[in-house]
Amino acid sequence: MKKKAVLASSGIALAIVGLTCCFNYFTVSRPLQQLIEADSRNHGVKASAHFQYYVLPSSLVFDLEGVGPGNSMADVTRVLLQYSAVMKEHTYSDVTLAYAGTSKFMLDGTYFHELGAEFGTQNPVYTIRTLPENLKKLDGSAAFGRWEGGWLGVMSKQMDDFSEFHKQWYIADMSKPSS
Repeated sequence: MKKKAVLASSGIALAIVGLTCCFNYFTVSRPLQQLIEADSRNHGVKASAHFQYYVLPSSLVFDLEGVGPGNSMADVTRVLLQYSAVMKEHTYSDVTLAYAGTSKFMLDGTYFHELGAEFGTQNPVYTIRTLPENLKKLDGSAAFGRWEGGWLGVMSKQMDDFSEFHKQWYIADMSKPSS
């Protein structure tokens, strides 16, 4: 009798895991894979998406898994922006940006939605320049500041922040020797 109960419980647990994986794949991961495949400029960028802990549909994780030698920071950002456009019909409280399974930054879900709604109409240089000031550290504090002053100085500092964001997100980790 106990053996049947254990087998039934195991079967139910496996079914729940399978359904959870399928739900994540079809809801958030597959659309990302399709947009990467659809745009030749995205080839070489490897990323996946899933709900936080795979079970919290209000919180999305964009996990960058690799960047090819021919890809730039702009390519990685384009994939993120294209993904926000694909997912703009959904509402998230936050979006975590991870690299190789390690969470690095967060975006407010409202801002992620705004990126998606403006994709294709907003000046991409403006989006790239202002993205870092909308990033949060994992503790919720601002990852980068907002700059004020003359436009040339502000733009220069924003682009420095953009580069630093990418270094902290994945470039520094990619540069480490494999152990």
